[in-house]
Amino acid sequence: MDRLIVVLIMLSFNTLLAQNKLHVDDFKGIWKVSQDSPEHYDVFKGREVLQVLYSDKYKDYFKVRILHFGFTKKSDTIYTLRESGTRKDNFIIGGKYEIQELGDDYMEIYSQNLFWFDKIKRLPQKVLEKLYTRCLKDKRNYIREFLEIGVRKITTDKTYIYKERGGNNRTNMYLVKGDIIEVISAYPKRVNFKYETAKGKIITGWVKKEDVSESLNKLIEASKK
Repeated sequence: MDRLIVVLIMLSFNTLLAQNKLHVDDFKGIWKVSQDSPEHYDVFKGREVLQVLYSDKYKDYFKVRILHFGFTKKSDTIYTLRESGTRKDNFIIGGKYEIQELGDDYMEIYSQNLFWFDKIKRLPQKVLEKLYTRCLKDKRNYIREFLEIGVRKITTDKTYIYKERGGNNRTNMYLVKGDIIEVISAYPKRVNFKYETAKGKIITGWVKKEDVSESLNKLIEASKK
């Protein structure tokens, strides 16, 4: 059965290529290069790619850049990545990339070497925290723009997690100052959030609104004044 499924997937992919139906939106999402060090993430959205490189082994190395994504004129299985805003061929990053395979959660691309990409649902917490800081530095909300989520930072030394929006339902779990939470919804007294622990466990709950920062958009706008 598994072999049959693989065959059907490959046939579907080959049919897709033959019909020239690949589109930039087919790549939308977060992709992690499986064999790279430092950690390498490409976030595709439309014709732009947010490229994030992270390593805690090399003096906490972190780099962000915006690339332009587009197919070549002769093929819909070969594309280029360029520094955003440039058009000259000598600005192409890494030359041409040929798509070998594209599935729902994996991608193989050839450019001098074969690269394997795994599609993931979210950036690791440590990377998200670094990206948050970079957003403030560059005065551009990459997180909202590419990941399409709202985030806030815990501003108190310890804030306990509540089960519900109102009432005395505090748990023994808590977040600490500097943690970045994904905001699900915000109310006058509490904020509903999602957070990934160091072990990769996703927890949800509520925290006091007074214990978190303003939205990243508001902080960036305030810094521009």
